[in-house]
Amino acid sequence: MFETSNWKNRLSFGIKVNTVLSGEARMTGVIQRMKCLIIVLMMVSMVVMLTQNVIADNGTEPVIWRSGTSLIERYHRNIGELTHEEKLFVRNALDTSKRDELIILKSDKFPLWVHYESEEFQELAEHVLAITEECWEVQVYEWGFREPPPDCGMHGSDDLDVFILDLPTGIGGYAAFACYDESTPETSAASFIAISDSLPEAFLRSAVAHEFNHVLQNATDYWESITFKEYTSTWAMEWMYPEDDQYFMYLRAYQRNPHWAMHEFSFTNTYQYGAGIYLHFLCEYYAGGDPSIVVDIWEACIQYEHYNDPDFIQAMREVIPQYSGGMDTFEDALAEYAGWRVITSSRDDGKHFADGGLWPPGAEVVMDTVLDLSEPMPQTMTPVNPPYDFGFSYVQLFNPGNASSDAVLIDFEGDTDVDWVVMVMECLDDHAMHIKHRMEIQNSAGHFQLTPAMLNNSDQIVIGVVNVSHDEFHTNTSKDPRSYQVTLREAVPDTALRVWTDRPMTGPDMEYVLNIEMEYYGEPDDIDFWLFLEVYGMYFSLFNDVDGIPVPIQIPVVDAFTVTTPVLSFELPQLDEMIPVRWHAALLAGQSVFDYTINRNNLLPMFR
Repeated sequence: MFETSNWKNRLSFGIKVNTVLSGEARMTGVIQRMKCLIIVLMMVSMVVMLTQNVIADNGTEPVIWRSGTSLIERYHRNIGELTHEEKLFVRNALDTSKRDELIILKSDKFPLWVHYESEEFQELAEHVLAITEECWEVQVYEWGFREPPPDCGMHGSDDLDVFILDLPTGIGGYAAFACYDESTPETSAASFIAISDSLPEAFLRSAVAHEFNHVLQNATDYWESITFKEYTSTWAMEWMYPEDDQYFMYLRAYQRNPHWAMHEFSFTNTYQYGAGIYLHFLCEYYAGGDPSIVVDIWEACIQYEHYNDPDFIQAMREVIPQYSGGMDTFEDALAEYAGWRVITSSRDDGKHFADGGLWPPGAEVVMDTVLDLSEPMPQTMTPVNPPYDFGFSYVQLFNPGNASSDAVLIDFEGDTDVDWVVMVMECLDDHAMHIKHRMEIQNSAGHFQLTPAMLNNSDQIVIGVVNVSHDEFHTNTSKDPRSYQVTLREAVPDTALRVWTDRPMTGPDMEYVLNIEMEYYGEPDDIDFWLFLEVYGMYFSLFNDVDGIPVPIQIPVVDAFTVTTPVLSFELPQLDEMIPVRWHAALLAGQSVFDYTINRNNLLPMFR
């Protein structure tokens, strides 16, 4: 290994890879060897929680359509005491005895009836019918959710009933249990929908999309976690109508409570609705925008008893490896998501959430603790709000004026009763988070070095900590916060290689720029850099001579030397299966070899 000295070099270069998903393959030999991946495919009421983005009477605060979900859930699950007004709402919501007198508008496309009170609401009823038909077409026939089962003849037919009602002020709508589907041993149920007759036009279709998705959830797994149902319905209304961005107003409650459990259901704010952005992440990162990953998670939730087992976390443990070609676990997904939650709003870099840069002020994830790197070392912190199972915690390292130019070692130690993942994110001087690193954790402890080059270019660094609980976790039984400790120490700098990609979120022609940055501390020398792509255990060099023989790029190590590689490209045919890929890099300097398996964080884990 090299001796550390005051002599420092920082090399950075980019590899641009164009991936075309059609045409004649240049990698025919690879494709022939590839294996196809098989993607596996209460009485509960759901209430839409829609935020009306208009100015209230006081001219400052937005009007929020409140939810009745918590009231109905608490009633059915006997959780807590309801007030007289709350009990009255639940009783009225479930009492359908007087609704047979309403006017009926029937769909000529689907088994669907819309019920309304008078001609005053006929235009609204026609609009609701058209939106529901559109949701049926997209969510069932395009996305792949199950169709609503027959509702046991409720209100004169087996068709899905949608009621336009005068709901209490601020209640947008709900979907409620009608009967079990007797044609299957699964816990599948039919439902009916109620929509408020006073919703503003701007929110009407989001309300219908939200509630209709609850109907499809109940058709799949009636007993699934209500939290995950709200995740999914809030995701569905945005995926149906992305230009509306109605989910924005749920983000603040979610991002202000990162330490809460993934399965937490709040009776006081919109946490479970804002949590739907996790499904945005899964679709964008693992499925290229394809909603099938959410449908497959719901299919993996199917059960046969009136008990939530398997739950949605168990389902994700099954589905995420399928979509990553076996490369990522549920814990790996949470590690990557820990970074995505930070890289939004003013911290957005344009390479993560498709709408991340549009999130409103106040939607940034909250930092638990802020440490100043200009203060003397060592510095130690424990979280003010320790994370619950599958909860997150963030520590901001403030580096004013790039105050610290020496290496800093981050020591992490967590509660040994659970497992942890830790991400380190650099924020460059443009205030956008750009680079993510995953800390290696063994026995709930690990460390990561902030090198001089990182500190010279970053005005802040964020440490994202995730309590990934344990294999025996179940949403019905576990809700424990766990603490950790972070210590900052001065350190001797190490040679470091960091790799990340710039890539579009979606699109048929996907172009990737692989950025590689190295810090080298030692005597001047020539560096041989090798880069390989691994596909199903086979390695392919991206640097080759004219005869196709793998060769390295030789990099002379001199002060402030930067080299950019030529543009490289390869093609893959149009495939239905997913192809897992992994990048490998190796450095050879003199007689010393530095071998790296490039961290998959922020690398697309597959092509489709």
